[in-house]
Amino acid sequence: MAKKERTEQIVTIDAIGFEGISIARDELGVIFVKGGVPGDTLNVEVTHKRKKHREATIKEIITPSVHRITPRCSHFGLCGGCSWQQLEYSEQIRWKAQHVRDSFERLHKISVGQYDAPIGALQQYEYRNKMEFSFGASRWLSEEEIQSDGEIEQKNYALGLHIPGRFDKVLPIDKCHLQANLGNRILTSIDEKCRSLALTARNSRLGEGFLRNVIIRNSQTTEDMMIIVLTSAITSEKEQNFIDWLFTEFSTLYLNEHTTIAHAVNDTKSGVAIGEIVRQVGTGSLKEVMSGFTYEISPFSFFQNNPKQFERLLDVVYTYADFQQSDIAWDLYCGTGLITLPIAKKVTSVIGIELSEESIEKATMNAQNHNVENASFFAMNLHSKEALALLQHQKKPNTIVIDPPRAGSHPDLIGYLNTSGIDKIVYVSCNPTTQARDCAMLDNYSVDAVTAVDLFPQTYHIESVALLTKRTNG
Repeated sequence: MAKKERTEQIVTIDAIGFEGISIARDELGVIFVKGGVPGDTLNVEVTHKRKKHREATIKEIITPSVHRITPRCSHFGLCGGCSWQQLEYSEQIRWKAQHVRDSFERLHKISVGQYDAPIGALQQYEYRNKMEFSFGASRWLSEEEIQSDGEIEQKNYALGLHIPGRFDKVLPIDKCHLQANLGNRILTSIDEKCRSLALTARNSRLGEGFLRNVIIRNSQTTEDMMIIVLTSAITSEKEQNFIDWLFTEFSTLYLNEHTTIAHAVNDTKSGVAIGEIVRQVGTGSLKEVMSGFTYEISPFSFFQNNPKQFERLLDVVYTYADFQQSDIAWDLYCGTGLITLPIAKKVTSVIGIELSEESIEKATMNAQNHNVENASFFAMNLHSKEALALLQHQKKPNTIVIDPPRAGSHPDLIGYLNTSGIDKIVYVSCNPTTQARDCAMLDNYSVDAVTAVDLFPQTYHIESVALLTKRTNG
């Protein structure tokens, strides 16, 4: 349990730790400061005392770091989506690469052959091809509003993003710099119409309210766009008026041969932005092109949010794997085949395994659409005994690509790989900490190289790719 304390002191930030929290030190130990930049001299207020550190908030920037810049977004510091906008981009990359190195060397004592140069994003804003916004019946109020004696307007309605850690509080967003500006104009149009009709927003605590979500998807590689509005079932004339407007006046402004507009209904208690499409204009899908393959994306399906940068990550995978035409390859946690299908071009055969049956169906369809006949897909839980039995009955591969979720892989699968005798493993991860943990368990392999790849500029998140080769004495 954290002990609350309120004391002020002056500190200098000297590092940024995992998950983007800046670090200062004094004679009593470590202080975590949200929003600091290495080199800042700050007046901070210590708010909590924990067992191994204290937590503080910034009261005043006394001397800003040479690496501190003015955040582009007016919502910076509240929505939590871009927690590093105050840090110049070259420093973002440097610290992300350092976090990858720390995961391997400091946390898990792994000797890495080489750290290749980190790959920064060419596009640092407007890079996301999907943004998901929420309606909420409890708008986040500023300190000025809370302290004000006057009546607070629109406190029971908001369209925007959730405050971090608060599923019930929504911060109104007038412009998000991670999506294309057209997406911001669309969001504003929907927001203004909902306000004019005085429609009710979702109350997540009571499980009531008409408006739920707006999803805006725009392809980074084609002209396709998809706009999905999620609501509860229509129960009033003004709710019907809004949906009719969406498919008449709104469609006139935004609909063309590349655009899908959809209304989906979700009457469940779940806060997940998914529902049954009950009305739609347009093709109902969106196309992205990566590595020479065209992928069709349905309204609620998962796809990489930064396709252009993901292609650069794939280049690292191919370089590390050094596939030969005679090779056999496995792609574990293959999803819809974004890595598997390009591999198929380079090898004799490849298999992909993934838990989600829907993803495997899409991967199979993608292979068929591109006449890829040397890729096979299996829907199985890679953490089960059945999956390990399946792997044991497959032809032994030359190379395995593994791309597990943030939690990393299961010890049983890691144990199987460690004793498999397979020549090469290319491990892709969105969480270097669990990646390094798994690599430490693969002690029959050496970690020859690691590359950090930034798919999420302005955030502390980083992808990393590691090349492991079988030890000659193991």
